[in-house]
Amino acid sequence: MKRLTLVMLLLILILPSYAAVAGGLSTYPEKSIAYMDISFECGCSRIGTGTMICRDGLITAGHNLICKDHCQTADRIEFYFGYVSSDDYYYHYSGHFHYWYLDSFTHGYHSKNDIGYVLFDEDVGDETGWMGWWYGPDREFEGETCAISAYSSDGDLTEYSAQITVDSKLQFILNQEKLPYGGEGAPVFVYHNGTPSVIAVYNSSTSYYCIGRRLTKDLVNDMKARLSLGN
Repeated sequence: MKRLTLVMLLLILILPSYAAVAGGLSTYPEKSIAYMDISFECGCSRIGTGTMICRDGLITAGHNLICKDHCQTADRIEFYFGYVSSDDYYYHYSGHFHYWYLDSFTHGYHSKNDIGYVLFDEDVGDETGWMGWWYGPDREFEGETCAISAYSSDGDLTEYSAQITVDSKLQFILNQEKLPYGGEGAPVFVYHNGTPSVIAVYNSSTSYYCIGRRLTKDLVNDMKARLSLGN
């Protein structure tokens, strides 16, 4: 497996590093899904989606952590959980965190390793909750129905339904047309043992379908080594 790249992001802020408000989307799992306002060292910026996958960790697309055009890492990310607007959200984190990604895109963009994750210095999940996770053999997923919960740049969180086709050991094809800008990094999940469980991360699309980078044993083991990811 390709070695994950670590970036330590140090934010010097006068304001507190995190804040909660009594508003936004307070239902589960919606409140565990983050609207990400991202700036990169190259000067680019974007909106993305991520979801808490354990008490202190969030999973998202790799290109929400490193610019896929200029290979420059993020130097600021604001995480708004249960986002409705910049004045209406369930929980906000803007403090210190670390992150890892599988592909630095130095040889161009490829979706197969476009995934990454974040370790917060605070137990953000104690406020937001988190989804479960699941990986397994192809037969567990081929033809099954999944959900994709993605933000748009306007801050609308929408749950889409899609049927899964196994593309490879790393990717799913999802029969859902391209999602609005802001949705990349969204959790692809199913209900496993009664719990909404992430099985992939939406990272890109064609004119006809979406692509989800699968969770794999190697990726989960890497996350377990760094996050409080349970069994």
